Amino acid sequence: MRNRRPDYPPFDKRPRPGGSSYPTMPYDVGGLTAWYRRGVGMTIAAWVDQVSGGAKNFVQATGTNQPSLTASQTLLFDGVDNYMSATLTLVQPYTVYGLVNTVTWTAGDRLVTGGNSGSSIRQAGVTPQVVCSAGSDLGAISPVLNTVNVISFVGNGVSSVAQLNRDTPVT
Repeated sequence: MRNRRPDYPPFDKRPRPGGSSYPTMPYDVGGLTAWYRRGVGMTIAAWVDQVSGGAKNFVQATGTNQPSLTASQTLLFDGVDNYMSATLTLVQPYTVYGLVNTVTWTAGDRLVTGGNSGSSIRQAGVTPQVVCSAGSDLGAISPVLNTVNVISFVGNGVSSVAQLNRDTPVT
């Protein structure tokens, strides 16, 4: 049984006005490559992808580089040497969504990198800024420290776009 809010019906699609329906869970969306769900399959050594059957898990075998697991089932990275890696190639066009609460700031730290594709989402600047790249950098978005932010990024060459929360998208 899938975890749902108790007020939602126990089926995959919620009704939308007019009688149509839409996906309620990420794995209901066609073309999904990977999904890392808070609190599910998550340890300090691995974060299990809920879609690929384990082929795209985030892992960190070195104890000193592992993040800590908080009481609210989130991973906390120290901003010095904590990171996790996954074998995941970002092939354009792609979309990345992240729910991020940045508590410290280090310019150049990468939140997501697409290996050799030149794609990345990384911290930049002297104040909290995030720059997304799909071969070339887009304009910066500015998350608020110690606040949960939604970062969305569509990587598609010169048509790429990034957005923070519901702010104006940058290209």
